[in-house]
Parts: sequence; C-alpha cells; structure tokens
Amino acid sequence: MTANEIVLVTGGSGHVAIFSIYRLLQKGYSVRTTIRNKSRADQIKKHILALRTYQHVSDANDVDLVEVTEKVINDKVSFYETDLEKSSGWEEAVSGVDYIQHIASPTTTADDNTVNVSRDGTLRLLKLANKYKVKRLVLMSSAAAISYTGAKPDPKGKVPKITESDWSIPQETPNAYAKSKLIQERAAWDWINSKENTSGLEMTSLNPTAIMGPNIPGQKCVAAEHIVSGFVDGRMKFGVPRIFMGTTDVRDIAYINERAIHVPEARNERFILQCDNSPTLKWFDYSQMLKKHYSSPQSNGKVIVGNLPARELPSGLIRFLAHFISTVKLAVPYLDTQRETQNDKAKRVFKWQPLATKEALLATVETL
Repeated sequence: MTANEIVLVTGGSGHVAIFSIYRLLQKGYSVRTTIRNKSRADQIKKHILALRTYQHVSDANDVDLVEVTEKVINDKVSFYETDLEKSSGWEEAVSGVDYIQHIASPTTTADDNTVNVSRDGTLRLLKLANKYKVKRLVLMSSAAAISYTGAKPDPKGKVPKITESDWSIPQETPNAYAKSKLIQERAAWDWINSKENTSGLEMTSLNPTAIMGPNIPGQKCVAAEHIVSGFVDGRMKFGVPRIFMGTTDVRDIAYINERAIHVPEARNERFILQCDNSPTLKWFDYSQMLKKHYSSPQSNGKVIVGNLPARELPSGLIRFLAHFISTVKLAVPYLDTQRETQNDKAKRVFKWQPLATKEALLATVETL
C-alpha cells in the first residue's frame, strides 16, 4: 500500500466486515464503512477494539503492523449511513476511495427480494466505483455461488470436486440467500466484462464456505447462531441430520480480503476459501471433534459433553419431520450430498496457509 490509501468496507456492522476493518487498520489503511444507522458507530468501534484480545492471521511481511488502539480507530474509521436498498449515501461513500471490500449482503433465506437487493446494490456500487476510478473491488461472494452445479452425486453422496470454474444453477440453490449470492456474482462479472466498465475497474471475488472462527463480543456469527450453539446447548443432543459442511475461519477471510485488494495475480479472479487439512465434514463430525476435545482433562470444561449430539439421524426421519416442523424443513435440501471444494488456487496466489477446521470450530465455541 501507499500512504493514505482508503478502503471502503460495506456492511460495517457484520461479522466479516468488523474483522476485515481490524486487519486493514493493522496494515495502515484508512477505512470508510457503511452502516444502516449511524447511531451504531460507537458500538462498532467497541467491537473493533475488542478484537485486540484475539489471535489474528498474519504472515512474514507483517513485521510493521499498526497496533489497533482507540485512537487509531477514531482517526482512521469513518461511517456512512446507507444500505443496499437505498441509492442515497453511496456516492459520498465511494468518492475518493482507492479500493472497495463489498461485504454487505441481505441475510434472509426466505424472501426472494433478497436476490434483487443483492444484485441491484452491487451493480450500483460497481457503477460508482467506475465513475470514481476505484482501483479494485473485492466482492464477498459465497461457495453457494459455486457448489450447486446440478452434478449428480455418486452412490455415497459425493459430487465431482468443485473449483472456481464452476457455477451454481439457480434452480438448484437451496434458498433465496444462496440464490442471491449466485445472481449477485454473475451480474457483477457480467458488468466487469462489459463496455460500461470504462475505467478498467478490477474485481476479485471471494467464495468462502460456512464462516466460523471467533465471535464478536455480544454478536454471534451466522454458523454460531444457527448450528454451533445448537451443538453445545443441548438443542441437538438427540441427534443431527446428515449434512455436510465446509468451514472458513473469519480471520482467514479478513486476511485474504486485505491481500485481495492489491495482489496482482488476484485481478479479475475467483477464489474458494475454506479451512485446511480436512474434507467437507458432516455435522456429526464437528460434534465429535468437540466431544473429543472437551472430554480431555486439559480442556476448560466450557462444553458439557452430554449436551453434544449423540447420533446422526436418518435422513428419512428428517424428511418426515419436515412435514410438521418448519425449521427441520430448512435442512432437507442439504441432506446427504457431499460437495468437495478446493482452496489450492487461493493458497497459491495469496501464499496462504489456512487455519485448521478444528481451530475455527474451537474459536467459535470458546467465544459464544
């Protein structure tokens, strides 16, 4: 980076955004961030400051990291009130920035309007980035934009390994959120490659699997809220559905998010992000990982082992219960199919060694 470079981070109150802002401050950038209501600015500053107690990802070049203090946050972070459903406020936020990390996204899985908001908000941002000659936009997409290709699983439930050249099929996506990430990214690449991109704006898309890692104090990540909490508080003690899930640590995402704005080889490329050293695991595998760890005398006893899921439930039972329980119905599209993603490209281009799945999972549990 050069002195006084500015990065706009959209969706500044979110889990990934707060970790990303912290990383940018460590690297000396000034940060603008968008939030729906400026009244939350002080709370977000406290969340950023609270990350000082966590271990963060770094590399051999991080010998001169800035200490993220209250003064640094006050001096280097500014807030802009807007959201993806509004046209007002965005031009002010974009004007004068060098890079954009576009993280803001609707999170509902039930409303098809999610697709329109995600796509239209991203196109608005790209057009403004072109107008103000932003150097590069890093789009926080999702493995959901890659993984639902329609490929038929083998008898064991495995589909062919998925790479950055794959795209999901809209009708195969399991919910409106997954579909929105697909439509958003497709529309963004179409625009980048169109004649409208008169400034030569560059883009990099990051496609992480389910995000875990440390929670922000008082604010759980989505996987912690809907999955991991259920593992440890007894809600799933009688069993879990046979669902496979890849994992990415939020600290790795923040690290790659910063690298992606300036690494030359990342120009106009997609990258799958996920934890290292394990295939896509079943939910029951995650619970067994916790059971083994917290059964050890060396563990701190934070998890009551008896609350952890006792078994993997038959998929036929899940499909039957889905007729009567709406929350169980949400699990049905994910049953039995193992989609293997690869992070080799990201590791090579960013010279990155991802955190292990166990490390991400334990960090999630320890900060619930």
